[in-house]
Amino acid sequence: MNKRSRSTTVRFHGSFQLPGVEHALPEGEYHVIHNEVRCVGDEGAVWRRVDSVMHLPAIGMRGPSGRLPEISAGVLDAALEQDRRRA
Repeated sequence: MNKRSRSTTVRFHGSFQLPGVEHALPEGEYHVIHNEVRCVGDEGAVWRRVDSVMHLPAIGMRGPSGRLPEISAGVLDAALEQDRRRA
């Protein structure tokens, strides 16, 4: 099984909450690393995201830097979808 990491930027238009984080995070763009594994099946090989790591603070903002613990693929996608519905 092969592994790879992809780097992306995600944008939240309003403050948002993630499980395991005590406080709401501010709107802004965040640098995210997605970890993926290569799965081979009858239809061929595909890459499946298994978790993500979000770096803090938002790009261009001041504050303590660090990163959140690993976030499941579904949790990050759900937070982004909720943000889209509010916008």
